[in-house]
Amino acid sequence: MRVLVSVSLAVFMLAGCSRIAETDAGEAGEARRLFNHARALESTGKLRDASGEFLRIAERYPEAEVWPMAVLKTGVLYGTPQNPVRSDSIARRWLGVYGVLSTSEAEQNLLRLSTGLLESQSGLLRQIDTQRRSIDSLSASTRRLSGALAAQTRLTEDLEQQLRKTSDELKKLKEIDVQTSRKRQRR
Repeated sequence: MRVLVSVSLAVFMLAGCSRIAETDAGEAGEARRLFNHARALESTGKLRDASGEFLRIAERYPEAEVWPMAVLKTGVLYGTPQNPVRSDSIARRWLGVYGVLSTSEAEQNLLRLSTGLLESQSGLLRQIDTQRRSIDSLSASTRRLSGALAAQTRLTEDLEQQLRKTSDELKKLKEIDVQTSRKRQRR
C-alpha cells in the first residue's frame, strides 16, 4: 500500500511539474511572440504600440529570456521624443531596472549617458513649455494692447474731428464778431 501511495504521489508530482514546465514554456513562448511583435512594430515606426508591447513584457514576464532586452527597449522607447506616448518617468524607471541587470562597464556607461541625455531633454522640454506659456501670455497681452491702441486711435480721431469742427465754428464766430464790430464802428 505504501508503495502504491508513493508511486501515486510521484506520478502526481511529475504531472504537476510537467504542468509547471508547460506553463513556463507557454509564458516564455508568449513573451517571445510579444517581443517579436514589438520589434516588428518598432521597425515600422509604430513607437506607441511597440513601447506598449515591450512594457507589457517587462511587467508580466520577468522570468522570460527576452525580459532584459524588453526592459531596455521599454526604457529607450519611452524616452524617445518621436514616441507620441513619451514618458520620462517610465523611461527612467525601466532604464534603472536595466542598470541593475547590466554588468558590463560599457553598458553602464551607455546607461549613464542615456539617463543624462534623458534628463537634459526633460529640462529642455520644460524650458520649451515655459517659453510657450510666456509666448502665449505675451500674445494675449499684445492682442489686448492692440485692441486698446485701436480704441485710443479711434478716440483720438474723433477728438481731432471735434476739434476741427470746434475750430471751424470758432472761426465762423470770429468772423461774425469781426463783422458785428465793423458794423458798430460804422454807426
